[in-house]
Amino acid sequence: CPTVAPPLSQVADDAGWIAVNSRFVLWNIITNLLDRCALTLPCGRPGGGPVGLTLMGEHLEDGALLSLGREAEAVLQGANRQLPG
Repeated sequence: CPTVAPPLSQVADDAGWIAVNSRFVLWNIITNLLDRCALTLPCGRPGGGPVGLTLMGEHLEDGALLSLGREAEAVLQGANRQLPG
């Protein structure tokens, strides 16, 4: 999603929830329509903006996606340690 997650106060009532959810649901709809699993890993630089890398897996392959996610997380953490300050 090309936006930062809102504070909880913005989604505390029905009108706020609908307004915020409508901005996010479009970015996830393809995964839902294909009945697939997905996960998002933080991948921004330390101290930088909130950036995530989303991985999508096959239908009913949650375990395989979680394994891939663990491997990707280790790579991302190693890359962040090597970035210049």
